[in-house]
Amino acid sequence: RTNYSGFARIYDVLATLYSGGKIAACKRAQVPSIKPGDRVLYAGAGAASDAIMAAQAGGQVTVIELSPKMVSVVRERVEQEGLSNTIEVICGDVFAHDRLHHYDIVVANFFLNVFSRSLMRRMLGHLATLVRPDGQFLISDFHPPAGSWFARQFQKLYYYIAMWSFVLLAKNAVHPIYDYQSELNSNGLEVERHENFRLFGHGPLAYRVWFARKPA
Repeated sequence: RTNYSGFARIYDVLATLYSGGKIAACKRAQVPSIKPGDRVLYAGAGAASDAIMAAQAGGQVTVIELSPKMVSVVRERVEQEGLSNTIEVICGDVFAHDRLHHYDIVVANFFLNVFSRSLMRRMLGHLATLVRPDGQFLISDFHPPAGSWFARQFQKLYYYIAMWSFVLLAKNAVHPIYDYQSELNSNGLEVERHENFRLFGHGPLAYRVWFARKPA
């Protein structure tokens, strides 16, 4: 039911302004995990700046996006970068994607947070089935509340500004900040490390990248 068509062409600009560039930094932090020839899936990839970086690193990339307007933006960008033979773009529902145990890396960047908790768990579980044994599952999203009382309240306020904006604009679900650690573990994935990002580089913790792996 979500709808990002109304701001497909300015999605990356909004993300950069809101995060001071830290959303883009989360995505760049994942690139060293991608090796030439890796099959990489980006679920709900938005304008696909992360998918383009993955392809430039040598990955064989698949992008799945539900919004036709967002898909149109992605295809334009892919053609402009000369990556049409490297990036497969699918307009459709991620739940319908059934390449089980196919991908070396599955990536969900700021995607799982569009769903209610129950649907998020279903989606994460589905994506986990697409990762091959010894493959990786990478997630970028809001950092769970941590630190002092004031830091936690600021993190929540910062998150809820974005959440309610997308509830109104794109029909996203209403929910608290998700911590994906236990969700990944419950789907048989081992979290190897985190990478954290502070707002504008110096403020409270705002974003986190989870690096998880499916046991061989």
